[in-house]
Amino acid sequence: MKTMIKLFSLGAIVAALALPLAAKSLSVTEISSQDQCTQENKDAFYAAFRENRTTDQAKAYDNAKKYLACPPGEATDATTKIIDYLKKWVGAYEDALEKQKIRTALYNEPRNYPLAYELGKKVLGREPENLSILIDLGANGYLLASLKNPALNAEAVTHAKKAISLLEAGKTVEDWKPLAGKDEALAYLNYTIGVFTLETDPSAALKNL
Repeated sequence: MKTMIKLFSLGAIVAALALPLAAKSLSVTEISSQDQCTQENKDAFYAAFRENRTTDQAKAYDNAKKYLACPPGEATDATTKIIDYLKKWVGAYEDALEKQKIRTALYNEPRNYPLAYELGKKVLGREPENLSILIDLGANGYLLASLKNPALNAEAVTHAKKAISLLEAGKTVEDWKPLAGKDEALAYLNYTIGVFTLETDPSAALKNL
C-alpha cells in the first residue's frame, strides 16, 4: 500500500509492550517450517509487528493477525496487554483501509461505484456523520446515473443531503482533495441531488442544478 495509514493514536502504547530483543532472532521466513504458535514464534510475530508498524503496515498487519490467530496461552498481564493492543491496532488498520478503498473505488480507474457505496454503507453504519465519506459518496453521486440503479441513486441523494446539512451546521474536513474546497463540494453535492430529483420534483431540483 503506497499511502501509509495514520494510526498514531495507538503508537505510544507499543513502546510499553516491548519483548526481549532475543525475539528478533527468529525471522518470519524461518517460522514457516515450524509450529506457527510456539511461544518463540509468537514472540517473533510480535517483534516483526513492532519492527514494521510505522514503515510497512501491511507486513505489521500480517504479523499481528498471525499472533492473534494463535491460542492466547497463559494469561499473563503482559500477554493480555499485547493481545488487547494488537486487536485495537488491527481494528484501526482495517477501518482505515476500508475508508481508503472507498476513495480508490471512486477516484481510480477502473472506477467501481457499487463497491464504493457498499463499503460506504458499512463505514457510515459505524460513523453516520463521517463527513469525508459523505462528501466523497454524495459529490460523486451524479456519476451513478449511467448505471441506472435506483437504489444507489437514492443512497447518493441521502448522502449528499446529509453532507450539506453537516457543512451548513459548521462541520468541516481536514482534506478536501480532490475537490478544491467547501464551495466546490457543495456545488457537486447539490448537483447530485438535482440530477436525481429532476424527474420527480423538477421545481426543487432546479434549485440544486
